[in-house]
Amino acid sequence: MTKKLLFAMILASTTLRAQQNPVIIELFTSQGCSSCPAADKNLTEILQKAAKEGQPVYGLSFHVDYWNYIGWKDTYSSKAFTEQQRKYSEQLGFVVYLYPPNDRERNR
Repeated sequence: MTKKLLFAMILASTTLRAQQNPVIIELFTSQGCSSCPAADKNLTEILQKAAKEGQPVYGLSFHVDYWNYIGWKDTYSSKAFTEQQRKYSEQLGFVVYLYPPNDRERNR
Protein backbone atom coordinates (compact mmCIF):
# COMPACT_ATOMS: atom_id res chain seq x y z
CA MET A 1 0.00 0.00 0.00
CA THR A 2 2.72 2.52 0.88
CA LYS A 3 4.63 1.72 -2.32
CA LYS A 4 1.49 2.38 -4.35
CA LEU A 5 0.87 5.64 -2.50
CA LEU A 6 4.47 6.76 -2.99
CA PHE A 7 4.30 5.89 -6.69
CA ALA A 8 1.02 7.82 -7.05
CA MET A 9 2.55 10.88 -5.35
CA ILE A 10 5.61 10.80 -7.60
CA LEU A 11 3.44 10.38 -10.67
CA ALA A 12 1.18 13.25 -9.60
CA SER A 13 4.09 15.61 -8.95
CA THR A 14 5.69 14.70 -12.27
CA THR A 15 2.42 15.31 -14.07
CA LEU A 16 1.93 18.68 -12.37
CA ARG A 17 5.47 19.75 -13.20
CA ALA A 18 5.04 18.70 -16.83
CA GLN A 19 1.84 20.75 -17.06
CA GLN A 20 3.52 24.01 -16.05
CA ASN A 21 3.64 26.37 -18.98
CA PRO A 22 6.91 28.19 -19.49
CA VAL A 23 6.98 31.92 -18.85
CA ILE A 24 8.95 34.21 -21.14
CA ILE A 25 9.93 37.66 -19.90
CA GLU A 26 10.99 40.16 -22.53
CA LEU A 27 13.02 43.13 -21.34
CA PHE A 28 13.66 46.06 -23.64
CA THR A 29 16.87 47.65 -22.47
CA SER A 30 19.82 49.78 -23.55
CA GLN A 31 23.40 50.42 -22.53
CA GLY A 32 22.67 54.16 -22.76
CA CYS A 33 19.70 54.13 -20.38
CA SER A 34 20.39 55.10 -16.77
CA SER A 35 17.40 53.11 -15.44
CA CYS A 36 18.13 49.93 -17.37
CA PRO A 37 20.83 48.40 -15.11
CA ALA A 38 18.25 48.12 -12.32
CA ALA A 39 15.78 46.44 -14.70
CA ASP A 40 18.52 44.09 -15.95
CA LYS A 41 19.31 43.19 -12.33
CA ASN A 42 15.63 42.56 -11.56
CA LEU A 43 15.34 40.22 -14.52
CA THR A 44 18.43 38.31 -13.39
CA GLU A 45 17.01 37.96 -9.86
CA ILE A 46 13.65 36.73 -11.19
CA LEU A 47 15.36 34.13 -13.37
CA GLN A 48 17.62 32.96 -10.52
CA LYS A 49 14.66 32.58 -8.15
CA ALA A 50 12.65 30.70 -10.77
CA ALA A 51 15.56 28.35 -11.44
CA LYS A 52 15.92 27.58 -7.72
CA GLU A 53 12.20 26.82 -7.53
CA GLY A 54 12.25 24.71 -10.67
CA GLN A 55 9.95 27.10 -12.52
CA PRO A 56 10.23 27.27 -16.33
CA VAL A 57 10.95 30.99 -16.68
CA TYR A 58 13.10 32.36 -19.49
CA GLY A 59 14.36 35.89 -20.03
CA LEU A 60 15.11 37.70 -23.25
CA SER A 61 16.80 41.10 -23.40
CA PHE A 62 16.25 43.23 -26.48
CA HIS A 63 18.45 46.31 -26.82
CA VAL A 64 16.52 49.21 -28.34
CA ASP A 65 18.20 51.92 -30.38
CA TYR A 66 16.32 55.05 -29.28
CA TRP A 67 18.85 55.87 -26.56
CA ASN A 68 21.78 55.94 -29.00
CA TYR A 69 21.35 59.66 -29.73
CA ILE A 70 22.79 60.53 -26.31
CA GLY A 71 26.28 59.72 -27.52
CA TRP A 72 26.77 56.18 -26.27
CA LYS A 73 25.87 53.78 -29.06
CA ASP A 74 24.57 50.52 -27.62
CA THR A 75 26.55 47.86 -29.49
CA TYR A 76 23.66 45.39 -29.13
CA SER A 77 20.90 47.79 -30.17
CA SER A 78 18.65 47.19 -33.13
CA LYS A 79 15.93 49.20 -34.80
CA ALA A 80 14.02 45.90 -35.13
CA PHE A 81 13.86 45.60 -31.32
CA THR A 82 12.61 49.18 -31.03
CA GLU A 83 9.94 48.38 -33.64
CA GLN A 84 8.95 45.21 -31.77
CA GLN A 85 8.49 47.22 -28.58
CA ARG A 86 6.42 49.84 -30.43
CA LYS A 87 4.17 47.13 -31.90
CA TYR A 88 3.58 45.64 -28.45
CA SER A 89 2.50 49.06 -27.24
CA GLU A 90 0.07 49.51 -30.13
CA GLN A 91 -1.39 46.01 -29.80
CA LEU A 92 -1.83 46.25 -26.04
CA GLY A 93 -3.30 49.73 -26.24
CA PHE A 94 -1.01 51.32 -23.66
CA VAL A 95 2.56 52.48 -23.37
CA VAL A 96 4.94 49.64 -22.57
CA TYR A 97 8.09 51.64 -23.08
CA LEU A 98 9.77 54.78 -21.91
CA TYR A 99 11.34 57.06 -24.47
CA PRO A 100 14.12 59.41 -23.44
CA PRO A 101 13.19 63.08 -22.93
CA ASN A 102 12.25 64.97 -26.11
CA ASP A 103 12.36 61.79 -28.21
CA ARG A 104 8.59 61.71 -28.61
CA GLU A 105 8.59 65.21 -30.04
CA ARG A 106 11.46 64.36 -32.38
CA ASN A 107 9.62 61.31 -33.79
CA ARG A 108 6.24 63.00 -34.38
